[in-house]
Amino acid sequence: MSRSNAHSSMIGLALAVMLSPATTLATQNLYGQRLTAPDASVVGFGNQAPAVSGDWIAVFGRLSAAAGDGRVYLFHRQSGAWSFAQEIAPPDGAGSQDSLAMANGLLFVGSPNAYNSALQANAGVVSVYALQNGWVLQQTLNGNTAFQSGETGFGTSLAIDRQTLYIGFPGYMTSTGDQIGDVEAYDISTSMPSYIGQILPTSPQLDMAFGSSLAAAGGMLAVGADNEGVPGVGVSAGALHTFVRSANAWIEQSVLNATYPYSGDHFPNAIVIDNTHVIAADVNCNSQGKEGPWGQVFSYAGATTGISAQTGTISPNPSSIYGYNLFGKGITSVNGMLLVAAPNTGNAGQVFAYHNDNGAAWSPVSTFVAQQLQTADAFGVSMATDGKTLVVGASESGRSPPSGGAIYAFAYPPTDRIFADGM
Repeated sequence: MSRSNAHSSMIGLALAVMLSPATTLATQNLYGQRLTAPDASVVGFGNQAPAVSGDWIAVFGRLSAAAGDGRVYLFHRQSGAWSFAQEIAPPDGAGSQDSLAMANGLLFVGSPNAYNSALQANAGVVSVYALQNGWVLQQTLNGNTAFQSGETGFGTSLAIDRQTLYIGFPGYMTSTGDQIGDVEAYDISTSMPSYIGQILPTSPQLDMAFGSSLAAAGGMLAVGADNEGVPGVGVSAGALHTFVRSANAWIEQSVLNATYPYSGDHFPNAIVIDNTHVIAADVNCNSQGKEGPWGQVFSYAGATTGISAQTGTISPNPSSIYGYNLFGKGITSVNGMLLVAAPNTGNAGQVFAYHNDNGAAWSPVSTFVAQQLQTADAFGVSMATDGKTLVVGASESGRSPPSGGAIYAFAYPPTDRIFADGM
């Protein structure tokens, strides 16, 4: 293992919108639908990353901050149009922002503050739903490593790689009572997931929150520990741990930091794996002497051969948008194209597109906005894709009449057509 510092329906309101480039680099426009919750009282709709798989989108929102008032809203695509299909009430904890993942006809809802019957405490659970004439609860996962009170956050983050589900548990405690966090792996080749094993950091720190964010692809696992301290920097700077799977074991490759780690940054807030790159966002980047924290995104190459250091830094352009821009609040990728959301840039939020030219550097392609946004909509507060559909969240907190949030669902054409002029 190496460590690098890397100095190192209301659906009738679904509107066709156009995503158009803010520069002249790309000429292809994207069209999509604006989708909202069927209940006008919902708040925070789409603030957490949605889940999308085939003709289904899952979005989390809340009726209130009270326990049990979290909701998952399912939208189904038929004949090219999305419509509201089902509402699910998971065993939600007070004020929780539940995590979502979807694949193989299964929906996973992580409720990190929910009551856990195995621990008799609000340690969190993951609910498993199967598509059977609607989404039906199949199983509730309480965790296989939790065994004492005081543990929290099971289900904080979720990731799927083929037939394996990874669950982040940043409040996991060892048998000696040290809270470090872990990740649990489950086989999801059937509708009843089964436990495979536990993933832990090689050099744990107390209260590091290992498992705060996750990404997985191609046998590679990337785990955020956003409260981990960095020597010479301080606590809560955060770190990114990478693992390679070998049968039912995970070998830690590296522990990586932002270019200039800073106490209180809580890096990484989001992670994505694109081919041979692990890309991690630092939305709170606080060390560049700008006006307030500004986001940066860091790229690490060698996912298949051994990641040891950061190979690229991605910053918004122009620099006039620095300062509380939330660049990197949402990130996703498809076919070598990286999309980085910055909900506090422009009048209503923007999405920045980058292409990997030579295996290391990411070049800006264009900046996108949705034409029907209103001022301060925070377009880009979340993002998700399954490679064919792109979903972008917008908080819309400043709208009049009030909006509880929306998502924009875009059919995802081939990237060589979308970005033809910019590649």
